[in-house]
Amino acid sequence: MKRVSLLSLLLLLASLPIAAQTAAPVIASVQPAAGPTTGGTLVTITGTNLGLPPNFSCILPCPAVVRFGASEVPAIEESNSSLTVRTPAQPAGAVDITVRTGDGRTTTLPNAFTYITDRESGYTTFLLPIYTDGDVAGAHGSLWRTEFWIRNNGTSVTSLAPWDCPVGTVCPAVVPLTRPLQPNENVKGLPVFFRPPTGNPGRLLFVSNEGARDVSTSLRLWDVSREAMDAGTEIPVVEESELLTTTAHLTSVPLNGRFRLMLRIYDVANSEARFRVRIYHQEAGVHSPAPVSDLILTATTNDPGPFRVQPAYVQHSGIEDILNLPIPQPDQLRIEVEPLTVGSIFWTFVAVTNNETQRVTLVTPQ
Repeated sequence: MKRVSLLSLLLLLASLPIAAQTAAPVIASVQPAAGPTTGGTLVTITGTNLGLPPNFSCILPCPAVVRFGASEVPAIEESNSSLTVRTPAQPAGAVDITVRTGDGRTTTLPNAFTYITDRESGYTTFLLPIYTDGDVAGAHGSLWRTEFWIRNNGTSVTSLAPWDCPVGTVCPAVVPLTRPLQPNENVKGLPVFFRPPTGNPGRLLFVSNEGARDVSTSLRLWDVSREAMDAGTEIPVVEESELLTTTAHLTSVPLNGRFRLMLRIYDVANSEARFRVRIYHQEAGVHSPAPVSDLILTATTNDPGPFRVQPAYVQHSGIEDILNLPIPQPDQLRIEVEPLTVGSIFWTFVAVTNNETQRVTLVTPQ
């Protein structure tokens, strides 16, 4: 029988997994949650118990390994609270992420990363939260219209997508159809795409990456029936880097019977995304109160993409109904919007409309 030295035995024991004595790893977030099918995206996974246990040693290197769908990659950097990796190449679609620590413990987060087509990855997403193709009737006799401008301030041609084929023109059968935006060119409005009415006011525009930094945009909403008294409200055009992946906080939302409130939520990464909305009284001082309202909303879209025209969308009206509750009423509310769907990339705001003047004020994330 071959003898095993005491030193060799100790080294062997030191290299064995000790998962039974160590808490399981937990994935809290994945940033970013989407990237191209070609791979190479630098991703940071945060959570707990992601590193090696204290006093654990390996004879050979034993980095954490992260599996994206069917492919594994080693961690570039790792600690107990975060891992950094580069994504492997994968077909388009959502995949599970599985973390295996150096000592063998594992955890899986379903549909945690979305691979997008190479063509879409060459573009930067811009969200127009409210865009109308024509005049839209609203409450109290209002008639709403939007005006959108985009300008190329750079020295090179950039591309806008998707762009419908002009009437009477023969266009190539490619996806997406694009429109070149010349240097110093201004374009007003977007092409009209046929789709059944959905009540979704959001619109997506894709700008080629090499020119996205050089474009400027303007989006204005106004009540045509009162335009002699009101120049309208500037609506933020939200660039991809400004979109959210963690809980949004909307503070100082006025609570007054003279205003109607509309919470709007948009998701650009999923065709269906769930959000938890908590509404609190906003008061000075240190407080941890229970929410006045706590609900789940689901944003959806019938536009499958890639290069889809509309984001997933959901709205919640009647927030001011809190005034009818038999509780002391503050002048302002605080609203938290928490994404519940893995990989959610979203934007949200509250539109505050004066019932008399129809003047709109926006409360955006802080």
